[in-house]
Amino acid sequence: MSHNARTLAALPPAILLGVLLADYPFQPLTATVLTGIYCALLYWRPQLWLLLVPAALPWLDLSPWSGRFYIDELDLMLLATLTVGYWRLAAKPHDSRLPSAAATLLAMIAIFTSVAAWRGLQPLTAPDLNSYANYLSPYSSLRAAKGTLWALLLLPLLRRAGGTAGIAAKLVPGMLLGLLFTGMAVMTERALFPGMLNFSSDYRPTAPFASMHTGGAALDAYLAMSFPFVAWWLLRPARLWQTAAALVLLLIGLFTGFTLFSRDVWLAYGASAAVLAVLHAGPQLATGRLRASSVAALATVMALLCVLLTAAFTSGGYRALGTLLVVWAATLVLGGLRHQPISPRYAAGAAVLLSFTATAAFMLLRADGLSGWLKGPYFAFLLTAACCASALLLAAVGPLRWRMGAHAAALGAFAPLLGCAVLVAWHWGGASAAHSTVLAVLPAVALLCVRPMWRIDRATISLGCTAAAVLAVAIPILGSAYMEERMSTVKRDWEHRLRHWDEALHMMPDNWDSRLLGVGLARYPAIYYWHNRLGEQPGSYGYESEADGNRYLRLLPPQHPRGYADPLRHLQLVPLTPNTSYLLAFEARSAAKNTHLTVALCRRWLLYPQDCVTPATLSRLARNEWGHYQFMVNSGSLGSRTPALVQLELATYGPPAAIDVDNISLRGTDGVERVRNGGFTQGHDGWFFSSDRDHLPWHIKNLYVHTYFEQGWLGLAALALLLSYSGWRLAARAWAGKEGAAVYLAALCGALVVGMFDSLFDVPRLTLLFFLLLGAALLNDRTTV
Repeated sequence: MSHNARTLAALPPAILLGVLLADYPFQPLTATVLTGIYCALLYWRPQLWLLLVPAALPWLDLSPWSGRFYIDELDLMLLATLTVGYWRLAAKPHDSRLPSAAATLLAMIAIFTSVAAWRGLQPLTAPDLNSYANYLSPYSSLRAAKGTLWALLLLPLLRRAGGTAGIAAKLVPGMLLGLLFTGMAVMTERALFPGMLNFSSDYRPTAPFASMHTGGAALDAYLAMSFPFVAWWLLRPARLWQTAAALVLLLIGLFTGFTLFSRDVWLAYGASAAVLAVLHAGPQLATGRLRASSVAALATVMALLCVLLTAAFTSGGYRALGTLLVVWAATLVLGGLRHQPISPRYAAGAAVLLSFTATAAFMLLRADGLSGWLKGPYFAFLLTAACCASALLLAAVGPLRWRMGAHAAALGAFAPLLGCAVLVAWHWGGASAAHSTVLAVLPAVALLCVRPMWRIDRATISLGCTAAAVLAVAIPILGSAYMEERMSTVKRDWEHRLRHWDEALHMMPDNWDSRLLGVGLARYPAIYYWHNRLGEQPGSYGYESEADGNRYLRLLPPQHPRGYADPLRHLQLVPLTPNTSYLLAFEARSAAKNTHLTVALCRRWLLYPQDCVTPATLSRLARNEWGHYQFMVNSGSLGSRTPALVQLELATYGPPAAIDVDNISLRGTDGVERVRNGGFTQGHDGWFFSSDRDHLPWHIKNLYVHTYFEQGWLGLAALALLLSYSGWRLAARAWAGKEGAAVYLAALCGALVVGMFDSLFDVPRLTLLFFLLLGAALLNDRTTV
């Protein structure tokens, strides 16, 4: 590409980036500097975008602070990527190409998305304060379309990213970094709110996805697409640090997915695992490299182990489960080392010595009555486990002259390890726990008494660690009280979801063009608001101006046939100091009597307010003229644990009459204003909103119904053809031995499983990620036929 053509390609995103940065409302100087640093990195290494964009995609969204959710920080990053990428990479020839069928189907997707975006914009009106401030605006169609647009604009850069190997070298670490950030965010949110290991609470994390302020499954879908990439470093040849990192990410991904208590995530994980298992083991079974009897034996052992460990956890709790996982880990390593000669004398001596030492420690510490892990049973188990692990390590990788003795010592330590595991269970859960533990260790003993069916290698260790991680995470969570509640409502929730899909379809206009082309992108919230058949009207808000130019916020309460509905909360993050007095002041008016306005300060991540201080609950507002209200409020504990997560909340309920609010102020004794844009002169800047419990007015909750609703039969058919073609092509590649294709297919299948129960493409960054992965999966190297 010529110099002039490169300049022409890079100029539009550069101009748009400059305009958006000039108008950016939250820390504009910081945003400009960071964007400049990112551009410099890309100029130095243009292909770094393929690492950094997937890594930043789940968390780079500051809309709760900025108030901008039509154009967010990820969009700024993508504009910078296109600017530098088009300038630097346009002169580079293509390293890879799309198959002609895939290119044709993607072109069809682009055409029908463009048509739906145009239809969603109708009736086209001049932009105003409300055009980019809520989901009822026709301009929300452009917000929904940008996900597909970004993916198509990045495709030329993807084709110049060094071929399929170069793409994988950057994309896979980027996906895993994104998974790590997401997992850490979920664990942080759980630690700050319900408690890291509190599995009885109905708290559902949202982590870094601000788009979940109206519910949805953005976090679920992201986990479904990113978690399978752990297998890239587990199933393929990798360095030791990559394997270790993958095992850590495996545990993080499992914990994150299971503690969402979202059944679609569990199904997505299961579907992805099934795809990987079939496409990894299937070719080996077909060629005889793997025996069916070995697979059957492994499946039998895993099923039996799952049942036995679940029973042990039920009666013996975390302690019994933890000790049994250690016992089975020792069994795995010992069984793989049985090719070495064993000295019975060394083994018996080690067993007697360690049993005596463990018994002495148990009796001594039991008498002293110490607490925690220094209690006799626990310390005895830790002692035997440490000795057994040390001996196993020496037997596996120690000097050759030590291996026979170390192997015998490990085998001798195994017997007292079993005894201490039973002792821990008995100490915690009594005779029933001890009985369950004995039953769980008997198969381990039996496996060590037969000819070994495995050897210690990278594949065995990876499989063993994977099984241990799944059991360690799944058994406690699946046995929790909230999990039982979630599973008990499956039938009811499914029937409710079916009624919701039927309601969505009946809200579509009854004409041929709507059925063929859809009603337009992102039009569902507005159509539900005005045309649902349930008699509901969700809460809403808007920004209005008086004759003198004064701008203010207008809140409309939700309406529901049962008389009460979850209010729409208008939010702003405010920095507070604990146990400090603040003066809250605002102006308000109402068009009718008996309207209610609540102003509160709450601790919240995104949804579910906690520890609220409610200084103002007004039921008699000034009618048709501004009234001034002020209250003294003490922050109490707010700001102590989570100083950055305190929100000022406005909510209204009552008859269908507007409540107007203006000039909100929150000042401490230092006189510093805590509220940004309290007079709403900049419209929605600095403000956000949430629908904490009522999510159906905002999402169709099914990818396929959603696509038909927005793009009609033509758009749905194009998507179905693309998915069918991609699935067939990736499965064929994976069966031919390209394990990367299996990972891509597992990620896409996981997303589609989540899409059976929730919408995906109403979140632009998920649309971008889905089509980016699809494009990377379908690309061929230029030399490939």
